[in-house]
Amino acid sequence: MNSNFKYRPQTIDEFVFATPKLETQIKRYTQGKSLLPLVLYGAYGTGKSLLADLIPKALDGADVKVNYINAEELNNANDVRKKFFRSVQFDKFFTTNGQKHNYTVVEEVNFDPKAKGALRVCLDDMAERELFIFTTNEVDKIDKGLLSRAEVVEVLPAPPDRFFPRAQHILRSEGVDLEDSVLRDVLETVYENDYDNRAYYRALDEIIEAWNDNTLQQ
Repeated sequence: MNSNFKYRPQTIDEFVFATPKLETQIKRYTQGKSLLPLVLYGAYGTGKSLLADLIPKALDGADVKVNYINAEELNNANDVRKKFFRSVQFDKFFTTNGQKHNYTVVEEVNFDPKAKGALRVCLDDMAERELFIFTTNEVDKIDKGLLSRAEVVEVLPAPPDRFFPRAQHILRSEGVDLEDSVLRDVLETVYENDYDNRAYYRALDEIIEAWNDNTLQQ
């Protein structure tokens, strides 16, 4: 059983936002109200990569084409230009998959000084023509020039009360009839010890396995 994979949110409405503020910040993008570069930062397992996947889908459908870039590929200014830049003329005559926008997602950003300068130029040149989404676990290491051009959003793990309806749905879908008070205690313990959304799913997997083995039913 891998509930994290099986019940992975497929739309932005299924994502469990840690706070109303985070939901508002993200939905400004999914509702097409902003094309500012977006920097998603936070600890491991909070949903940064998932959000980077769901935002383009919210805007252009499940079959949206996204340019995914590994930050390790961006070793110098020339690499940045090749990956990020297109001419205005090109964008006037060609669109990707008939989409409203083009999208570039860069995971775990950590640019060297030359690449940082090139990236700033590319972001300015591509403004309002492409939505750039960056994820990082260490926002303090990100170039301040990039941050000044972007919407910088902290993605926190969902607290137990917000994750509870999702956890309840997963257990019921798997035929597990666990008391709400027990489930709340499990989520509280996970949150205190791990502070990681993926840990919630691991705990649910253990509950489902125990239930199927009749351990929890006895």
